[in-house]
Amino acid sequence: MLAIFQQLDPPIYLKPPEAQDPETMVATRDLGRELDLSPWFNRPCLIVMGFLKDSACPIPLRVDGRPVSGEGLTVVRWVHPLPVVPSLAFPGEPADADAAGDKQIVPPGGGSP
Repeated sequence: MLAIFQQLDPPIYLKPPEAQDPETMVATRDLGRELDLSPWFNRPCLIVMGFLKDSACPIPLRVDGRPVSGEGLTVVRWVHPLPVVPSLAFPGEPADADAAGDKQIVPPGGGSP
């Protein structure tokens, strides 16, 4: 869920009919922002998400300095930026194939996808 967090509708807060409305409500999310793919949804890209069943642990783990093996369900995701083609995004603009291929997509937050 963290991968599409900003795309989700806010939860419906249920309360008994006789309860009073709270004066204020604060919801915070302290962790997992780097997992959110929502900023990619407004730029051309290919997003692939999937699951690997019974796969080995994708990162090396150590407990008390000794390697630990493990297997289970692994969630994978991959983002591939696509070139910007202004004629597709803004119909009526002249298509410039050379310029469209040269444009770089900057991932959300800078860095690489």
